[in-house]
Amino acid sequence: MYCQYCGVQLDDSCKFCPTCGQKVEREANHPDGVQSDTVIVNAGKNKSKRKWIIVISALAITVLAAIVLLVYNSGYRKTLNNYFKAYEENDPELMYSSVVAQYWIDYMNEEWAQGSAYDIIEEDIEDTLDDWNCGDNVDITYEIQDSIRATKEEVQEIDKVIYKEYARYVYDREDYSITDAYLLDISFVVKGNGNTKEFEFTDGLLIIKENGQWRIPRGHFSCSFVEDHEFDN
Repeated sequence: MYCQYCGVQLDDSCKFCPTCGQKVEREANHPDGVQSDTVIVNAGKNKSKRKWIIVISALAITVLAAIVLLVYNSGYRKTLNNYFKAYEENDPELMYSSVVAQYWIDYMNEEWAQGSAYDIIEEDIEDTLDDWNCGDNVDITYEIQDSIRATKEEVQEIDKVIYKEYARYVYDREDYSITDAYLLDISFVVKGNGNTKEFEFTDGLLIIKENGQWRIPRGHFSCSFVEDHEFDN
């Protein structure tokens, strides 16, 4: 007789295959009374293999879902989420610490600037909520309709302009850099106090990667990347 698992010839007295080590059972006699000389390997191994396949597949799906969530909440998406969340929760601290570009915060916090970045952000949020007229407890959903990524030359221009207008007053040149930028066409809906308002950034929203962190710039400056690109609204 032969091992059904590995095919080696076995003695009739074998209980385990000497080659693969599997426990064997002989098939029941065929209806014609002739006993099969093929050995059946314990089916438990196949069941175990199927079980592991299921477990591994489930883990793979979980990991994939985690990666998708991580990608969604990383990059400028996380900054955008915090931007709208700061309005939803009337939270100037979130806007101050996780959204607004650091060059502007540090510039405005200098004594000679005669201003407090935090106070300005807090006032802006309150004024915006008043303009929306949807109350202080709002729900915001947004959608990116289109996006334009700055070329290497355009990024260099943005970096140069922002450093000249603001960052040079608070940073040494080697301590400040902008390495990426997007112009985003975003529409969003604000709901609160029974009202629903729809808005859109008319000229797009500029978002920059400043010293490795995605941030939304503030202040007065101009660059061709924003001026030369228009969205079809």
